[in-house]
Amino acid sequence: MPFTQTSTTGSRTILSLTALAWCLASGTLCSSAKAADSLLFIGNSFTLGNYDPDASALGGVPGMVQFMIQNDGPGNAEVQTAATSSYSWQDHLLPNSKASIELTKGGWSHVILQNLSGAATEASDYSLEDFLADGRALRDLAYAFSPEAQLVLYEPWARYPTHLIYNEGVFVPGGAREMQRQIREAYAQLARDLGVIVAPVGDAVEHCVRNHPELSIYGADKYHLNILGSYLAASVIYATIYETDPRGLPTMSGISANDAASVQEIAWETVKGFWGWSRKTGLGYRPGLHIADPDQDRLNNLEEYAMGTNPLLRNTPPIRYEISKEDGHTYQTVSTPWEPKSTDVTVRVRRSSNLIDWIELGAIQGGTPQGSGLVEQIVYGTEHEAVFRDTQALESGTSILVIDYEENLADEFPPPVDSGIFQAHDIGGCAVEGITTYHPETDTYVLQGSGTNMFYATDLLHYAHTTMTGDGTITARITSTSSPTLKAGVMMRENLRSDSPHAACLLTNGSIAFHRRPELGANTKNTQTKVSAPWWVRLTRDSATHTFTAERSQDGVHWTVLNTEVVVMPDEIEVGLFVCGQSDQLQTTEFKELQMP
Repeated sequence: MPFTQTSTTGSRTILSLTALAWCLASGTLCSSAKAADSLLFIGNSFTLGNYDPDASALGGVPGMVQFMIQNDGPGNAEVQTAATSSYSWQDHLLPNSKASIELTKGGWSHVILQNLSGAATEASDYSLEDFLADGRALRDLAYAFSPEAQLVLYEPWARYPTHLIYNEGVFVPGGAREMQRQIREAYAQLARDLGVIVAPVGDAVEHCVRNHPELSIYGADKYHLNILGSYLAASVIYATIYETDPRGLPTMSGISANDAASVQEIAWETVKGFWGWSRKTGLGYRPGLHIADPDQDRLNNLEEYAMGTNPLLRNTPPIRYEISKEDGHTYQTVSTPWEPKSTDVTVRVRRSSNLIDWIELGAIQGGTPQGSGLVEQIVYGTEHEAVFRDTQALESGTSILVIDYEENLADEFPPPVDSGIFQAHDIGGCAVEGITTYHPETDTYVLQGSGTNMFYATDLLHYAHTTMTGDGTITARITSTSSPTLKAGVMMRENLRSDSPHAACLLTNGSIAFHRRPELGANTKNTQTKVSAPWWVRLTRDSATHTFTAERSQDGVHWTVLNTEVVVMPDEIEVGLFVCGQSDQLQTTEFKELQMP
């Protein structure tokens, strides 16, 4: 598909000199004889799929993409792979690497770049600065020998929510959800810097894990994808590059038709959603973003979102203005694509005869065309077109039609959730991201959290917390719970690690319990007693002796000590409310009468 690289001649000359040096260093003879569509994948095991023999036998993600092209795309495209397990972009930039050799051959129409999965996240010492610098260097090398190439960033995925990376060794606060957020932001920033597009594979993987647990897409190591996961990755890349709906493509050996259809649906929804306005585009919100035109196709970002096109790919303006005749009169008609899911943008069609006074003929509001000037709605598969006609015949006066686009900022940028005095994070690899909401009118905290357990050596829970220094007490009344088996209460912990030392006074199964982990990674101790509602819980810390005391009450006045425990923590710790759903689904607890120093 056509692509124009916006770069000055001067900078291109510098790139050519750099590339010539690369050729001489590698001893590679540079040429540019390639097929009309020639794709080069540069990555590692996430590209190769070589941790799953079935995926590897199909050529990994590149082989699957080639299969899709042959069955639905250009057909004769050439797909090559320059991927090596555990390779980073720094490794690929070495002059004698397979990637640099393939790049200097030139003539590529698409270069797909995938870095180490943990690059630019807290799971690695590969910094964001190095990530961006290496991405720019690969861009320079690719464009030097393939100046018309389309660069695509292959966004990888976080490890499975229960992977040990979230509990041991490398620490990623917030678990898989937080790691994927860091990956997403790094690739989005690089895409903005380079003016290229992102294939949101990691977002599709996250969506699949969170919303389709019946689909198994990870391998046994909870790190790499299996054959179905690789097929999902290929579907996302194919849909991104060719702006084509992958649904309906034939399945491949080892993948059932039903599973293939499911991941195709996830891939398409993810790709279209990733193009959505502001946060969905991967551009990230900033003032003036709505009128920017990064692909220079004379359609700004807001217009492209409303029409369902990609703001990072150059498109032919699809709006048509026509003159039509009916009943002996001549009318103006305007036809525009529209995206039903773009409910956060209103499109208005207006008429004026003096450019001062305007009459609205119709609108696309809430994702639906309407108004007196609406002539018809046309659907071509997943594409939609709305046709509006000026209700005033041209012979009765001169007029002009315009289309205006308005941001519905209240929908697109909803106010942040009020967490009261707390910050809110998930501890460990929770399957569903938790939520803390504060209702000031009733002084109530509502916590929703998943997490299969908080016991033994690690915790999985949702935590609303703030810092506390020295001595302190936290008290709260638990007024309701959505499940009798969940665990919820007050907690003090050294940090947000899942194996952190902590002390907690909590409700579970009709009992008030005192959980405490005296040392990092140690098994949790427990003391509990049956207590009927209502429930008050209290936790007190004596920092001089490192002693934690858990208490319970049924009236908030008279208190009974459950137990005490010495848990050595630094002077500054985290204190707050928590809920562990004891489930992969969100469970809810309501807290009132919070008291803290």
